Amino acid sequence: MKGSDVMLEAIREIGSVVLKNGDSELLKELTVEIKRSKNSQYIVIADINTETYKVIFEIEELKKESAIRYLWVGNASAPQGSQWRVTTNSIEYLCSQCLPSLYEVISEGELKEKLKKILDNDIVSFSNNIGKRYRYVWDLTKMGIDESFDAQKLEADTLNNTKNKKDLEKKLVSQVAKIIENYIKHKFDLNKKDEISLYTLKIDGEFVCDNKDYVDLIFKDKIDDIFENSSEGICSCCGNRGKATSEMKRFKYKYYNTNKINFSSFITGNFDKNYKLCLDCYKDILVSEVYIQNNLNSTIGGLPLYIIPGFIFGLNIDKDYLDGWSKYIKYNLNTAASFSDIKDFEREIGRYINFESKSNNYILNLLFYRKNQQEFKVLKLIKDIPPTRVKEMIYATNKTKELGKRLLDDSKLWSIDLNKIYYLIPQRKSGVDLLEYSKLLEIYDSIFSRRPISRQFLIDKFVELIGIYIFGKYNLYNINNPGERPEDRDRGIIQSLLQANLLMHYLCTLGNLKGGEAMDVNTLDISQEHKEYINEMGYNEQQAAMFLFGCLISNVANAQYNEGHKNKPILDKLTYQGMNINKIMRLTTEVFEKLKQYKVLSFNEGLFAQMKNLLDKNLNYWELTDRENVFYILSGYSYNTYKILKSGKKENNEEVILNEQ
Repeated sequence: MKGSDVMLEAIREIGSVVLKNGDSELLKELTVEIKRSKNSQYIVIADINTETYKVIFEIEELKKESAIRYLWVGNASAPQGSQWRVTTNSIEYLCSQCLPSLYEVISEGELKEKLKKILDNDIVSFSNNIGKRYRYVWDLTKMGIDESFDAQKLEADTLNNTKNKKDLEKKLVSQVAKIIENYIKHKFDLNKKDEISLYTLKIDGEFVCDNKDYVDLIFKDKIDDIFENSSEGICSCCGNRGKATSEMKRFKYKYYNTNKINFSSFITGNFDKNYKLCLDCYKDILVSEVYIQNNLNSTIGGLPLYIIPGFIFGLNIDKDYLDGWSKYIKYNLNTAASFSDIKDFEREIGRYINFESKSNNYILNLLFYRKNQQEFKVLKLIKDIPPTRVKEMIYATNKTKELGKRLLDDSKLWSIDLNKIYYLIPQRKSGVDLLEYSKLLEIYDSIFSRRPISRQFLIDKFVELIGIYIFGKYNLYNINNPGERPEDRDRGIIQSLLQANLLMHYLCTLGNLKGGEAMDVNTLDISQEHKEYINEMGYNEQQAAMFLFGCLISNVANAQYNEGHKNKPILDKLTYQGMNINKIMRLTTEVFEKLKQYKVLSFNEGLFAQMKNLLDKNLNYWELTDRENVFYILSGYSYNTYKILKSGKKENNEEVILNEQ
């Protein structure tokens, strides 16, 4: 099978489990989203009593699940369609054609008998000059809404002010609806235009939308509409021959391209041979999409996604098992996206022990998307992820956190997970939408798929990230503003660079990033802490030289800060877009002079000598790019400054606090 075929089959399998107990779940997919407004919104419930023939109105505040609860599937689509749906956004439909039309199409049974009683006693007719669709309306007098209501008089008065029959029919129903609407608004003190969103009907205290005959009618109407013009063919999903359709308009996801004519059968613009589905597979996919939306939805770094599992050895489970298994899958992915504590993870995963043994029976597909009112756009599909890979990511995060704890301190900041990566790879944005999401998603894809990631690309993005902090361009990127003070900006840079180094360690642990040839730190005469950091980060001699140079710049910056220079002028000597080795050589002389000027050279002479020795040793065959130079300098600056901050806070019995991001 092709990749899209495999995913389609995976989606269908989930739907087949959900529908084992019947088609009720499918109705959720057929419901229509209710347009929300800033005002309070209500559903008006009209309860007709078949003994008294009175109507009692109730109102209920609109909720997220109201469309599903009251089976709001829209009004009839065709202009001349029979408007028999009892949940509607039009009181005109409910008070006129709804009940007569429903009586004509509903199956024999108790509901049909009650409808007959209402039609015989609560419906009044205009003259035969009015078409059948508009002829019957509620008898507002019998129902207790308007004692002075007279259908014949209303028709005669309206006729005198109307030019043609079509306008007359619509005006008659509109005026009846207006009387009812005013009655409801007055009764419940509803004064705003858009407060009433839906109307629905009860008969003798029971919702018609709950009636099995009515539900069956909705289902038949919706599905038969899709298969009305279908023809014989082979189903693309199950391979069976029979009645099949290529109409995919009800699906949320786009399973094949219909925008380019050269993708169509024989370049005709007809796509009916690209994908065709039989009725059972069509239903399975419809309900699976809803199930995935409700149970296998997640986010990584603010990007919404659906988790679509695919089964390798077939699926023989019931819905209860599927529900528990979905929670297990979602919990694993969410932990990889936002790690907290390995002990919590292992304790929680114990609740899903029954699913752990089946981790070799499925793969995961991650569908990243963007949704607005007009469209559902697929951003990227990451396919065929073994669940063991997600576990590897969780344990890599824990390993990186433990390293951060040993090198820096115990903080959640050093848990490098998928959400942290989102804030370390700057993405331009417009409003809330990312414009460069493809770069970020490519990194996620590489992590899940065990493909190599370019170290140079990462460092370029990290240097770009520092530029955002330096120039304050937070509104143009997916980066939070740490604050307006120089200290806030500095903390943002320090946090980001420390996380960036740990991210590369995380990727090395996962096999996505090849480690360089690390230098022998035992040849360096520096503090044990600096040695350990250089060793754990796998720095070679050139990287270590820039790191130590950054530590020296940090000590100058700290001395300047202590003398009242909050902006640390030495940092202005750095070119954040990149610095070549000649410029760095000139800057080393200036840093040496600043160490003397601020009377801290005696504490840094050994460190300077070690840095300069590495620099001179490698000068003739320097391999780091201009951006790499800046990255490793700032890495040293960030590490050393964080240690200074931590030491200073400890003296005052305080904690070092950086913003969580």
